[in-house]
Amino acid sequence: MNKKKWLSFGIPVAASAVLLVVSGFTVSAGTSGYEAYKSALKNSDNISSVTTDFALSVTDNGKSVLDAKANIKLDEEGEGTNANFSINNGTDSRQLQVYHQGDQVIVKNSADDTYYTLDTKENSRKIERMEREKWEAPEEIENVIDALVGNLKQQISLEEGADGKQEVSLHMSGNQLPPIVNAAGSLMIKFAGEHKEFNADDNNSNSFKEQLFGEEFDAAIPDLTEDIRIEAVNIDATINKDNQLEHQAFEIEVTGKDEAGQAHEVKVAFKADFTNFNGTVAEEIDLQGKKVEAIDPKAWKERKHH
Repeated sequence: MNKKKWLSFGIPVAASAVLLVVSGFTVSAGTSGYEAYKSALKNSDNISSVTTDFALSVTDNGKSVLDAKANIKLDEEGEGTNANFSINNGTDSRQLQVYHQGDQVIVKNSADDTYYTLDTKENSRKIERMEREKWEAPEEIENVIDALVGNLKQQISLEEGADGKQEVSLHMSGNQLPPIVNAAGSLMIKFAGEHKEFNADDNNSNSFKEQLFGEEFDAAIPDLTEDIRIEAVNIDATINKDNQLEHQAFEIEVTGKDEAGQAHEVKVAFKADFTNFNGTVAEEIDLQGKKVEAIDPKAWKERKHH
């Protein structure tokens, strides 16, 4: 299996996108925080398996609206992935078990005793076609990213530890944030609010959501539509002596108003710890004797393209 394929099975979408873009970068021998971070991301292509522990929290005006934790095992050699999720939306909680083995994704939530399965053969063929194409990002993409980062490169700090580890960080708030960050951030937040998945009027989406979470399970994250402003962005990363990303933390604070004019201060915090590089073995689930129900592929496709 191509090393890129296992990435698509379990790494969060944002991280996968970053890894894909930087996989074609030619990293200089510089010692800036920007170059060190870019080099560690590029080196992820040499990792065949890894265990990830991550936590995500969202607060709205100081109140928790989403708190999620997960343990994810990605295993290229065994061609599998398994994950255990714990999710709390402030009023209710769910535990999810997810497995990718063979040509199936298997989901089990704590609300019932059914194991839901999704056949991935079609998607696997698409991934294989992509693997036959050139994955490396052209040099022009690196130039564009470098240009967008601009003077921010100088604000990304790098500290060398005695144990060979490197600490990379970027902390910005208020007027330190470039106008382009606020402009792009506002557009992305508005777009996300207008294109929420699991639309309540979509019967197929409702069916899929109930299969995934068990009954209704929503997080009361506000849709910001006016006066959106990025107030603070904090990024921290730890790179080990083998040039592997061991720890990643990201925090963002956003203010704005919803359609009713209500003011919100939303804080999102994400952190991930990566361990057992090239030594992780994904677990499998035996469905023999268990209650199993197949997810309707048509509903899945319609949900994805909603």
